[in-house]
Amino acid sequence: MVKFFAKAIGGLGPFGGVLIVVIAFLAAWNIIGRRFFLAPIEWAPDVSEYLLLACVFLVLPLSWREDKHVRVDILYRRLGDKWRARANLFFSFWALIFTAGLVWYGFWEAWRAFRVGEFSSTITVIPTFPAKAVIPFGAFLLCLQIVNSALRGWKTERGRRQKAPEDTHTSACN
Repeated sequence: MVKFFAKAIGGLGPFGGVLIVVIAFLAAWNIIGRRFFLAPIEWAPDVSEYLLLACVFLVLPLSWREDKHVRVDILYRRLGDKWRARANLFFSFWALIFTAGLVWYGFWEAWRAFRVGEFSSTITVIPTFPAKAVIPFGAFLLCLQIVNSALRGWKTERGRRQKAPEDTHTSACN
């Protein structure tokens, strides 16, 4: 199951790249249509926004796994291995709390949009449910990735401590 999850998360990167290419194509086509044919694609901006939302939320788990997420690097790089591992666990805990809240709220917001048949308030009138459903889905995958990364980090740190020599309290005045 873990290998399947790892492959699925790895596949989200190329998928996000394809979404970016589609967004760029829609933007270019819309500009060409507006400039040369006086006929812009009315739905292109709305669809591009939805695709960008999908791209961001579906690629978040991969960015966490690859350790490419945002952090205060100026402080993090100055920490030793022991404190860096502890900081990773601490921030993983808080990221998990926030992301679980996002899953919870996003699910209920997507469910509400589905239940009431909510549509965008723009000229194109697109259902909002698919776009809103991407948020809790991507956040759920991120939760799973945070837990997976935290467990791997904890096991690595535990293994490192077990391999460390018994007497780690050496004096600087030897």
